[in-house]
Amino acid sequence: MKVLSLNAHSWCESDQIAKIRDTARLIVDEGVDVVAVQEANQLQGGIPWRSERYGGPSALPVGADNYVQVLAEMCAHLGAEYRCYWAEAHQGFGKYDEGVGLLARADSVTETHPLVLADYPYTDVRRRVALAARIRGWGWVISGHFSWWEVEGQRLFEGEWGAIERFVREHPGERVCVAGDLNNPATVVGEGYSLIRERGWWDTRDLARRAEGHDTIAGKISGWEKARGGARIDYVLINQRVWVSEHRVVFTGEESPVVSDHYGVLAHVGEAEGE
Repeated sequence: MKVLSLNAHSWCESDQIAKIRDTARLIVDEGVDVVAVQEANQLQGGIPWRSERYGGPSALPVGADNYVQVLAEMCAHLGAEYRCYWAEAHQGFGKYDEGVGLLARADSVTETHPLVLADYPYTDVRRRVALAARIRGWGWVISGHFSWWEVEGQRLFEGEWGAIERFVREHPGERVCVAGDLNNPATVVGEGYSLIRERGWWDTRDLARRAEGHDTIAGKISGWEKARGGARIDYVLINQRVWVSEHRVVFTGEESPVVSDHYGVLAHVGEAEGE
């Protein structure tokens, strides 16, 4: 199974439609099976429209400009059929319904669950959600956008990750892949990345027979205004050790165009170690 994770920074990018086209082209050309999207936005109060490719489970009316819908339609234009799923998290940038989304090959998803990671008023950026989809023949893939380790003395990330682990306990023995923006650099010891590794999660970059690229942001971006350089904050993680043939950072401007203020992460994972 090929999994792509991308914080799309959607509708905050210049030349957004061209960047959606470039994103769809990589998805189709690489034969990606599941796409986990963060900052999948739609304009609040925009034109409602529900594509036949949209599978829910948002409580809000889905808009014609909903990023995952537009991306699924672009993939269809390029000849590949994907179903799209979206869950709203909070008001973003003062005017968007910001959420997380998934694209998956048609008929591969058997059920979806939105997960509230941190419950705050909708206008509070601390309200965080994830979206889980059961992929036929593999297990669960979760798209998640998490908070920083600590904000104003409050450890936000630890509680949010606890919600992921509750989901895993509710599905004993099943494979669970978390793909997304964790907002916790891999190089910082004693914070979010250390926590997930201590709790037994596997990083597909470490498992991969071939790993290309490291940083997933180049420097200062929204939310990381004090960054002094690049950082690795986007991941594909799995609760069980599996065979990973490849882990690659994409949309860097080298092999594939830049489409966001984040790079993407593409991982090719098997069903079990050695497969």
